[in-house]
Formats: sequence, C-alpha cells, structure tokens
Amino acid sequence: MKKLVRILSFARPYSKYWPQYVLFTFFGMIFGIANFALIKPLLDVVFDPNAMANVSEVPSFTFSVS
Repeated sequence: MKKLVRILSFARPYSKYWPQYVLFTFFGMIFGIANFALIKPLLDVVFDPNAMANVSEVPSFTFSVS
C-alpha cells in the first residue's frame, strides 16, 4: 500500500488535468463508436455488389442544387 501511495504522490502536479482527461476520454469513446457506426454502410456497399442500383442512362449536366 505504501508503494501505491508513493506512486500516486508523483501524480500530484498533474491533478489539475484530470477533468480535461476525463472529458477527452469520453469524447474519444463516443467518436470511436460513431466511427464504427458510420463505416458500416460504406463496407456494405463495397462488399455487396447488389447494394448499388445500376444506372441505365447518364443524367444531363446542369448547375443546379437538385
């Protein structure tokens, strides 16, 4: 137990950074999960050849939003 207290005494100067560390760790977990959730549709298109509809004709080119 004394060794643990001695090791934790070295962390005392960094104690003001732990809220920021917890916040960034939380965001890292959320974005990591979102990364897997967002890459799944891409992988479905890449590995399933029938996922994309075949285009029978090329649409005409226009400078419009639609």
